[in-house]
Amino acid sequence: MQLIKTISADRRSMLKGLAAAAVAPLAAPAFAAEGLPAQPAGPAAAVATDKAYWAAVKGLYSVTPDVVNLENGYWGIMAEPVRREFIRQSDMVNYQNTYYARLRAGTDFEAVRAKVAEAVDAAPDEIALTRGATEALQLLIGGYNRLKRGDSVLYADLDYDSMQYAMNALKARRGVDVVKFDVPEPATRQAVLDAYARAIEANPKTRLLLLTDTVEKGLEEPSEQ
Repeated sequence: MQLIKTISADRRSMLKGLAAAAVAPLAAPAFAAEGLPAQPAGPAAAVATDKAYWAAVKGLYSVTPDVVNLENGYWGIMAEPVRREFIRQSDMVNYQNTYYARLRAGTDFEAVRAKVAEAVDAAPDEIALTRGATEALQLLIGGYNRLKRGDSVLYADLDYDSMQYAMNALKARRGVDVVKFDVPEPATRQAVLDAYARAIEANPKTRLLLLTDTVEKGLEEPSEQ
């Protein structure tokens, strides 16, 4: 009998807590940047050499002084205002749990998407938010809907490996021919252009070409040409 009373009391307490959470106002997203230094006015060259400004930007990051990280493309850390906001929002989601996920998350997501669209002068339905550039490109490659069986897709040996995997997957998913070609070394501008021209000419059914502007080895390809 005592056990049944305890369970009933605990259940009543739990239901009261859930009801309170359901009617409590959810934490509003904090869109205002906290503690960010004002960007100096003037031409880009002057901003780039403004030591005081960049010292203030550096101060926004808490990072070990033991190494100098030059691999930001692989692992980019959060600035402290971003990290604190990330933790605050994570705590809010964890606290509100299913109630937030089912009833409020979609509204907040659309609000963020609208702000991103405004920042880049686009329509909200043109914006897709992903966890990073790799995921975004994989979605674009895998979701390209103008391929049919027998078409060709091309990529070079120096293209980012994760994107090569996405291109290779199109063979099984779409029945296309996946063609990989080599970029000659040393990679002069004309040699790179000639390699792409030969690959495209040799594959007249090409419908999709993976073109990396700057590859991991530091080569900046003449993508405009």
